[in-house]
Amino acid sequence: MFISVLLSSWTAFLCTSMPGDEVPVRYFKAMYFAANLFIFGALDIGFPHSGSTFALIVLWICYFIAPAFTISYAYIVIEEKLLNRLPFHLKNHSVFFGMGRTGMFLFESLRRTTPQEKTVIIDRNLQNPNIPLFEKSRSVWWVRNDFEQEKVLLEAKVNKAKRVYITTNNDLQNLLAAFRCLNQYPQIEKIYCHLQNYTMHHDFTDSLKPIRDYEKIRFFNAYTSAAKEVLKLIRPPEDTGPDKGKVYVFMGFGHFGHTLFDEMSRSNYLDKNDEVIIATLKPKFAFDMSKFKWDREMNPSFSRWKQLCMMLTMN
Repeated sequence: MFISVLLSSWTAFLCTSMPGDEVPVRYFKAMYFAANLFIFGALDIGFPHSGSTFALIVLWICYFIAPAFTISYAYIVIEEKLLNRLPFHLKNHSVFFGMGRTGMFLFESLRRTTPQEKTVIIDRNLQNPNIPLFEKSRSVWWVRNDFEQEKVLLEAKVNKAKRVYITTNNDLQNLLAAFRCLNQYPQIEKIYCHLQNYTMHHDFTDSLKPIRDYEKIRFFNAYTSAAKEVLKLIRPPEDTGPDKGKVYVFMGFGHFGHTLFDEMSRSNYLDKNDEVIIATLKPKFAFDMSKFKWDREMNPSFSRWKQLCMMLTMN
């Protein structure tokens, strides 16, 4: 828009007597006059009295558009940077509820695919180390408040957003926020809800996915996504032989270890001759060893492969 008005006014000035007849000085004078419309509003140059009718009409239009363009740009700069307010006409943007480790991972992924995506972050943690990074970007705004409050959602213009990412570590809080956005803001195209609990993530995904009313919500688990990537990296070659089982050793069995093991079980990753050794001081999750024993009658769901699980105590 700026270039169009600048070139139009420059061309129109050349079609008048205002820049004079001396070449190439008249071209530079015409450019000065055109730029003057944006800076000083043509207060010191006046209006040409002669020239083609079409050129004068174009100049009249540019004399009004150029100052308005400058004023609107100055207003945007003051509103966004000095007052730290969201643009009045902001829409079709992305909103992040929480900006911890999971939120930052998603944010960086989003910036790699769409660098100019307008993004609003709602996080009440004033000590968040990522704040200086976001303050340097003109397409990112930070709302330092609690997203459970209705006025905060309206301030972040969630009602005009295109996508919402709910990324905190509180599963109940995430679920309530996801269903609230689904019910109150139907214009949102996608709602991505993080569920840290592995079982809850699969239960909600399996139960709500077939229901059309909830098709906008996509549940995800950061540990599950990471586990799938790890399994792609450590997948052994296929030529190990039918009787040559593989041994997998877990050094520690925390949240990610438990998720990785469950993902191996669910995705048929393990072969009947494979063995798994788990070495941990204090397993974070209750781990029932009996269900992994080789017994077709008692555990038919695990009868497709034989697995040796050893729980070692590290001293």
